[in-house]
Amino acid sequence: MGSLDRDRLEEFVIPHGLGRPIVVPDEPVPSLAELLERVAAGDREAFEALMDRTGVALLSQARRFLDDKRSVDVVRETLVDVWRRAPRAVGVAEEWVASVFERRVRAELTRP
Repeated sequence: MGSLDRDRLEEFVIPHGLGRPIVVPDEPVPSLAELLERVAAGDREAFEALMDRTGVALLSQARRFLDDKRSVDVVRETLVDVWRRAPRAVGVAEEWVASVFERRVRAELTRP
């Protein structure tokens, strides 16, 4: 798998405050499991779709426990983990992304 475009990730997480317009697709939307399978194969478009699908919800959840900067950091690191470790998630998509995120939030909460 290639390296992750951190500029794209930052572009997503920071201004996504997340105000991108919502677009209703003309074609069926792939499930999170399908997206993770494609991400596991190195598909960057699938990763961007996964960021679009999960980023807002993750940021909203993180903000329940952390300040804005730490929330953005946790979401960014969660998405980096998803990119790097996606092959492990095939078949357990939703639970796996949630567990990666939960570990990141817990780690952040225990930091001084």
